[in-house]
Amino acid sequence: MESSALASSIDWGNVAQWTAAVATLLAVIVALFKEEFTSLWRRPKLAATIKLSPPDSTKTPVIITYPRHQEPPKTKEAISYYFRLWIKNDGKVRAEKVQVFAEKLRRKAADGTFLPVEGFMPMNLRWTHSGEIFTEGISPLMGKHCDLGHISHPADLIDLQEDHPDAWGKTVLALELEAKPLTKSHLVEPGKYKLTLKIAGSNCKPVTTTLEITLTGDWHDDAGKMFRDGIAIKVLD
Repeated sequence: MESSALASSIDWGNVAQWTAAVATLLAVIVALFKEEFTSLWRRPKLAATIKLSPPDSTKTPVIITYPRHQEPPKTKEAISYYFRLWIKNDGKVRAEKVQVFAEKLRRKAADGTFLPVEGFMPMNLRWTHSGEIFTEGISPLMGKHCDLGHISHPADLIDLQEDHPDAWGKTVLALELEAKPLTKSHLVEPGKYKLTLKIAGSNCKPVTTTLEITLTGDWHDDAGKMFRDGIAIKVLD
């Protein structure tokens, strides 16, 4: 009897009005924040990888012009090893205006800690082939190479203006920054390093990636031996 009385006392008109009001409110919320909701699962997802083998790492001939003040200047062919990051988009939306920013360089000290390299200037890296700082975009499940740096024969470093005062007769890694500082802070001498990168696009937040780079300072004409005994590069995160 009590349940029957309670049911009969319910104003079903008011219930219908409240239901309609809640449905309208939810519809307005969805309309206002549809893009935000969608972006939570439909967004670019950028990541970097690198392998010490082609096409990421290659042995390439380079033409050197020297001396620069002589007319006509002389030329000679040298050999360099180029290292490229593969920047991929594992997301469901095209990443727009993508950049790879070299934020911080740290070197391993004798006590095992990694300390900031004094004088290193944070800059963007350049995209392979185009030399651009920003690439127009990377479509879903696609990727593009970004230049990390190159190593040249120690005998050619002076002509290339890539000689390091603390690495005579040794190889150096010349980072492919958007500009070459007059201080030559883009030249990495032998040692073990951690390079922090930030990869971002105009429609996605920066992703922080750390590379561990070990440069022995030794040169090898054989690419396989160079990639095994001359340098090591791996992505830590």
